[in-house]
Amino acid sequence: MKQGLKRWLGNLAAFCVSLFIMLAAVEVGLRLFVPYATPITIKDPHIYRRMRPNMEMDLEGKDWQSRIFTNEHGWMGPAFDIEKTPGTKRVLHIGDSLVEAIHVNTEKSFVSQLNNLLPGTEHLNLSVAGRGTLLEFLTYRYYGYSYDPDVTIIWFYTGNDFRDNYQNRHLVRKKDLETVTVEPQRLGALKAYLLQNFRLPRFMFEKGKDNALFVGLLVKTGLLSIQPEEVGAEIPLGFRTTYLDTPERGEALKTTELLLQALKQEVTKGRLVLGVIPDIFDLRADLREQMLKEYPALQGQDLDIDFARRELTRIAREQHIPLLDLTEPFRRAFSQGKEPYLLIDGHLSQEGHDITAIAVATYLRGQKFLP
Repeated sequence: MKQGLKRWLGNLAAFCVSLFIMLAAVEVGLRLFVPYATPITIKDPHIYRRMRPNMEMDLEGKDWQSRIFTNEHGWMGPAFDIEKTPGTKRVLHIGDSLVEAIHVNTEKSFVSQLNNLLPGTEHLNLSVAGRGTLLEFLTYRYYGYSYDPDVTIIWFYTGNDFRDNYQNRHLVRKKDLETVTVEPQRLGALKAYLLQNFRLPRFMFEKGKDNALFVGLLVKTGLLSIQPEEVGAEIPLGFRTTYLDTPERGEALKTTELLLQALKQEVTKGRLVLGVIPDIFDLRADLREQMLKEYPALQGQDLDIDFARRELTRIAREQHIPLLDLTEPFRRAFSQGKEPYLLIDGHLSQEGHDITAIAVATYLRGQKFLP
């Protein structure tokens, strides 16, 4: 019996050593032969994460390539002094990945173009991917206010901001917004250490993230977290909080309204503007037909495509917040054969940034917010 146990333990030890040697060899191989991109964001104590300061990097996706750079403050774009140059009007742009704009060269993003289109102004891009209105609110509170802006544009993307706000609904209560904080998702110490220090776990995730079986295994083992509202859902949460008349959409709308009310009170320097970037789904009927095929549960549902635009217009009017809506400029672009969006990735294309830059410049001049 003891002899058998010793043999079993010996085999187990040999297996563990062999596995360790194999994984170590793969790790060394990845470090030597597989290009590895440094993470472009860092942890932030107030807004969860922001861009890595003083970074310059080439990026690419399935239908885009770009060269991006950040400044010493950890925002996309060129360096700037916190103290504003006398006589210069400063405009803050706070949004998510569509405004962050890693999908085009940084000097060609719409925020960068505005510096040339509107002489005497300085446009700062305080956007980071994955923002909802709550994190944009906190970005202004902890960073934007200190930059002494003349105009602050909070960008709302109809594709997922209602969803993001719904997921933060428990943090957004009128009495709590004075002290609200957003804590990063807590990973186990071992899991965090592996992800931060080894290439193999990241490589496996990048290669398997589009495989439903692989992702399902990660979720079941706790290595990947998803929102509980998405588990087993036949209709994605983004649709249920934007296009369908559901309890989730009601909560998302209420949370969004509270956040915009809070922003109206929070922005005490200069003017607050609510910018609206429509989702491509809002503008192209052919993509809606494709989505119905992908999610059969949507068939027969009454999709309210104008919900986001209608409600944001109402909230802006009631809160006396000027509204900058890009829906019509993008609609005109489609009618002229242009492509404001990357068709595979879904973010703004270079044409989309060019169109947005002109629309924003025209709006700011027309409202006489700037010289």
